[in-house]
Amino acid sequence: MASLPTPHLAFDEYIALEQRTGSKFEYCNGDIRAMAEASPAHSLMEANLIAALAPQLAGSGCRVYAASLRILIEASGLYTYPDISIVCGPLLLGSGMSATNPKAVIEVLSPSTRRYDDAATGCLMASGNPPVSGAKTPTSNSPTAIQTSHNRNQMRTLSLFLLAATLLFPQEQKKKKQRPSPPVETSVAINGKNITIKYSSPSMKGRKIFGGLEPFGKVWRAGANEATALHTDADIVIGDLNVPAGDYTLFVQLISADAWTLIVSKETGQWGLAHKPENDLGRTKMKIAKVAPVESYTMTLSAKELKLEWEETSASVPLKLK
Repeated sequence: MASLPTPHLAFDEYIALEQRTGSKFEYCNGDIRAMAEASPAHSLMEANLIAALAPQLAGSGCRVYAASLRILIEASGLYTYPDISIVCGPLLLGSGMSATNPKAVIEVLSPSTRRYDDAATGCLMASGNPPVSGAKTPTSNSPTAIQTSHNRNQMRTLSLFLLAATLLFPQEQKKKKQRPSPPVETSVAINGKNITIKYSSPSMKGRKIFGGLEPFGKVWRAGANEATALHTDADIVIGDLNVPAGDYTLFVQLISADAWTLIVSKETGQWGLAHKPENDLGRTKMKIAKVAPVESYTMTLSAKELKLEWEETSASVPLKLK
């Protein structure tokens, strides 16, 4: 385990420290703590939990990640590497390539990591977002705990506790809904196959949007905040672009007032501004029409098309199953 440096580092210093040392640290509002080294029994429990969770989540759109994934719990300002993270939908990455949308995080409690786990809990408690903890002796009044007994030379008890149920949801969803550009979802089912787009919806608020806030000649994130995410259960055709089943990010090339191009990127989870042309699946032209003023940006999926509307512009592209 790496030795602890001076506490109260800026976030950029924390990231630089990890890159320089090759070690993992937990970061809580300026304070850092080196990750604890887990015992073999701890590692086995973690592996068994991942093996048990993965098939249960199959087909749900949720995935299980191991301790190599850094996550941010925004409600407490905690950057950490939980034993297990569950993410539903596209993996969204924020500052320092930290996952910002875990559905749940799970920690295996054991003697080998007790001091580290206590510090993480302290950070959450200080923020007013205590974890849901597994008790050694569950009662009708305590949260469910998963325990396992080992031989006398190993740990006596391993408890499972969920950190995210109360501190990520509903708090994080409530925070997102209170944003100036709140999250919105549009979806359509075609022959039993679901197609979904998740985006953030900014408003005009008296501003000139296209050719002003969003200048022509630039790539637009097709929304706000996190990247606009497309998920399709089936192979589809958008315009003249073949899109295999999977997860993608959508951007729009604003060429001029009358010429827009929809960009489908294979990269997912990035912040909305991070467009990398080398990751594009492809591009397709959009049909532009003038409409009555639309205050809040709207994306609409139907069985025949994808439509974007904002200000006095409507941009659409045909959509069908392949």
